Amino acid sequence: MVKRGALGGASNEAGANHRAGVAALLATYGLLGEPVPWLRSDARPVLLRMEADLHVDDVVVDLSDGTRAFMQAKLTANAKAFEDTVDQWCRSVTSGECRPGDELLFVVARTTKAFEHLADALDVRRSGASLTTAAARYIEQLQELAAARELDEPATQRLLDAATIRALDARDHGPHEALGSACLNAAVVLAGHGQAAFRALRAAARTQAEQRIASDLAVWRSWLTAAQLPVIADAAGTAAARLEALDQAVRGYRQQWAERQDVLSLADLGLGLTSMIVPGMTTNLRAKAPGAEAGRDRLADTVRRQGRLFLVGRPGTGKTVASRAIAAHWVANDAAPVPILATPA
Repeated sequence: MVKRGALGGASNEAGANHRAGVAALLATYGLLGEPVPWLRSDARPVLLRMEADLHVDDVVVDLSDGTRAFMQAKLTANAKAFEDTVDQWCRSVTSGECRPGDELLFVVARTTKAFEHLADALDVRRSGASLTTAAARYIEQLQELAAARELDEPATQRLLDAATIRALDARDHGPHEALGSACLNAAVVLAGHGQAAFRALRAAARTQAEQRIASDLAVWRSWLTAAQLPVIADAAGTAAARLEALDQAVRGYRQQWAERQDVLSLADLGLGLTSMIVPGMTTNLRAKAPGAEAGRDRLADTVRRQGRLFLVGRPGTGKTVASRAIAAHWVANDAAPVPILATPA
């Protein structure tokens, strides 16, 4: 016989998979740079948190218009799960955590007719249309739950304005996994890698939930590259594709600079010469700081310590050569600034 503990463990695993799938869907639309169709806001996701230190804590997404969507993600819509969620909604409203324009969601993988009717009633109420008798009763039941938690009338109205119920199943082989895979395929990753990309996002989202950290566009893209998936680079493409194109351009630019290290240009001598490589030239350059003894400090070390400096000296003493050499020396370090060569117009 299956032990109770084993059943509980399997349920927890399935619940974590469901929450991670919801987060992966949000990250998918963030990578696309598009609004989430099942959220009311027309803004794109910019920041994602799971197991957040908030009253509604399963999944929280910040949107580009400054609003937030707070989600409790449950496998099954039942009375206990919904009442617990309403309790969290109420605390979010009374604490001021849920602000005007924000959304409170109950996101379930499997729903029931009763919750479908409540979801429809909430949508109709927000649209301003007249409620049917049955729909009004569903709204009254939610108001009763709020009243039992000592929510006053204005706070209850704020809760009703923010509350939404959505049925989403982005677990393994779920219908919304297929949707997420299709959205990523040939838009964020090369054709044929959509499903692998979505599963990589979902796996990374589970890790994020365990670590209780936030993620954004750059992190979502890094989840794909860490899984060795081919991210599309397109300056006119999706948000992820534009970011990838920018990074590739910067990497190429850095590589061009790095190739100039220890290269001494001879073109200015006017003898038909171009350049020559002088091994160790850059690391052997010396600099004298004001008040210091001449020739003691390597220029590369001085740049690292000072961060900002001017090279001064008489014409022909190698200021330009030294500046370019140092830029080429440090550019290979991704943590170093990207050098920009500014010349007089």
